[in-house]
Amino acid sequence: MKQWQVVVHDDAVNFYAVVVDVLNRVGGLSYDNAIEAAKRIQETGMVAISSTSQHAAELTAVRLRGYGLDATIAWSKS
Repeated sequence: MKQWQVVVHDDAVNFYAVVVDVLNRVGGLSYDNAIEAAKRIQETGMVAISSTSQHAAELTAVRLRGYGLDATIAWSKS
């Protein structure tokens, strides 16, 4: 089965603390992993937060967008 990544992109709207909170509560990351992901988003412009089925990735991306984050999905090449 193909794996899809949920990718969260940097934006000029959301505060760092909001990104951490949403990644933790909605994205399913532990608090420490949400902090690390938010740092990587600031440093590199984006971060893949999960690798899963296409359907699950789409649902997660939609939920993250519902909380104001810029989230997309991409086919995982690994």
